Amino acid sequence: MPFNKKDGIRREERVSLTDGGVYDNLGLAPLWPDRDPQISLNVTAVDTIICCRAGFGPRFDPPTQFLPARMKSVFYCVHDRAQNAATKRLFDMLDMKKLKRALMPCLGQNDSRQMYPPDDLVSREDVFNYPTDFSAMSEDWIDRISRRGEQLTRALIREHHPELLEKAA
Repeated sequence: MPFNKKDGIRREERVSLTDGGVYDNLGLAPLWPDRDPQISLNVTAVDTIICCRAGFGPRFDPPTQFLPARMKSVFYCVHDRAQNAATKRLFDMLDMKKLKRALMPCLGQNDSRQMYPPDDLVSREDVFNYPTDFSAMSEDWIDRISRRGEQLTRALIREHHPELLEKAA
């Protein structure tokens, strides 16, 4: 992917963007450093993973006796467990030194905990009630959610891995 530096120099750098859909919502499956090239396609060496979690914390649905609502609760429970398992695996990879760096900005994270928030931070409240009903997103929602994700990512990089910013400059 081409990147333009501030001094006008253009450089090429490989960037992998994935989306895992419903099952692998964090999109981590194609990035795991322990994938076997004998059985997996497109295996590349990955030493840094930055994945954005779009959730806003645990759901607290009221109990119900109706089957459709109970099935919806089961689906959410299984989805959350799969996402939590992927998150744990990500940090286990760090502990085992199979990854150099990993960051997980979360759109629902508490803004007051940001060490380096930008002045124009899109707040948690500005994005938290996006309806996840698989309808097409409006330009406004795309802008708000993607801008918040980028802002949180930059703030976390600055806080935890500033060498990545220095490397990109």
